[in-house]
Amino acid sequence: MEKFTLFKRPESSAVGIEARASLVALIAMITFTLIPLLAFWGRRPALSGDGSVGLWASVGAALVSVTVFSVSYLRSLRGPKAGWLRRTALARRILDVSALAFAHAAIAFMVFQAVFYIFQNAFTGLTLDALAGGLFVGVSCAASGYAVYLSGSRITTYSLSNILAAFLVSGALTAMITTDNPGWWEINFSVLGASDSGISAYAFNTTLIVSGLVITTLASYMTQDLRRWSRLRGSSGTKATTVQWALVLLGILTAGIGLVPVDVAMPIHNTSAIGMIVMFLVIVSCLRSWIPDFPASFFLTSYVILAGMALSVFLFWPLAYYNLTGLELVATALIFGWLVLFIRNIAALLEDTEQPAIAGAKPGGEGT
Repeated sequence: MEKFTLFKRPESSAVGIEARASLVALIAMITFTLIPLLAFWGRRPALSGDGSVGLWASVGAALVSVTVFSVSYLRSLRGPKAGWLRRTALARRILDVSALAFAHAAIAFMVFQAVFYIFQNAFTGLTLDALAGGLFVGVSCAASGYAVYLSGSRITTYSLSNILAAFLVSGALTAMITTDNPGWWEINFSVLGASDSGISAYAFNTTLIVSGLVITTLASYMTQDLRRWSRLRGSSGTKATTVQWALVLLGILTAGIGLVPVDVAMPIHNTSAIGMIVMFLVIVSCLRSWIPDFPASFFLTSYVILAGMALSVFLFWPLAYYNLTGLELVATALIFGWLVLFIRNIAALLEDTEQPAIAGAKPGGEGT
């Protein structure tokens, strides 16, 4: 009989990763079924609201996510493809895992809050007994544990772009829904981060801070992919380090918007916001000289997005078609939409370049 070697398999082993993810899900299921079952004993909790099944599931999923991601990501650093990450500074690695773990936890929390809120409104007045409530929480935490373990074990430029997009959208929507200022949209987007916006301020500012940190992490992954792509192509014209520092600066400016809310120091807040837009314009304008071998179709897309940015400003002033909030929403969507496209194009180029190289290295393959 084959010995049980679950934790002795190579870190990059697909079977080992799936087995560990399943074990994590089982542990989360048992733990977060029993604890809520005891908490719910003697009462019938609702699906959503204070003390509800949804709140327990959201908090539990967030706790599972932050713990499981940290463990799985750190284990993945032992793999053969993570050598460049092991060579980075310890402080950098701590910052990366912290930002990514928090992003996963926040996504899990907001997803389950939304799911249980929707079901509560679909099944008006529904309550559950202690056992059913505990099982719902346990299943939610098990699903989070499984998905997050796989994510942490297989972090790539592709997956990071998806995490950033999901985190930004869910964080922004949460801030809009939870604000204590119903007229925020009549002023500007940054009002969501003001102190009089209630819990919305924490959601808005934290989303920006963590998104900025995730962008700096992405910069490292993207630069590594760019360098490998350039080596495989035999190209010496790619200025990967310049791209990396430009993206790091973009991430710092994004985080700065959340670090200094609009009602704390408006000049600094506005400087960060304007600086983010200017940095975006610089990156798009200079990208052809930094990465001359990049696909022409992407440059065309970039220029169309720049034109869209100019049009959005023109609609705000002098046409006054919409207010400042509308301009900020459009500009933010264009900037981060372009960033996700850029990330995915780099990953796609590397994937297409690596496949022939791998095929050529196999016995019987057509080498060059």
